Amino acid sequence: LKICFAHGGGALPYLQGRVQQAFKYYPSDMQTKTQIEPETFLRNNPNITADTILHNSDALKFALNFYGKESLLLGSDYPFLLGEHCPGELITNTADIEPEVKRKLLAGNALRFFDCC
Repeated sequence: LKICFAHGGGALPYLQGRVQQAFKYYPSDMQTKTQIEPETFLRNNPNITADTILHNSDALKFALNFYGKESLLLGSDYPFLLGEHCPGELITNTADIEPEVKRKLLAGNALRFFDCC
């Protein structure tokens, strides 16, 4: 199963700590079907991705830290007007992201995620 969340995964990166706490303190509810901790499952999982429609460099870096460099995909928000007018501009203009990582975000991760290569 492959999942791609819109808009950087919305609240998911922010709520991950709370989900981790629930997993730890409510094992009879949260660990009935798995013992894999949510953080282990969510972070750096190439089958759980999010798009980069965030409109903010700090949010992009936060999402990159949460999902990992292999698990963020360029988003467009097409056909809605809230997307980037030049898709990928946020990625290319965000400082402190290595060129190789930018290439992954702009195309490489999507090609892998959608089995195009």
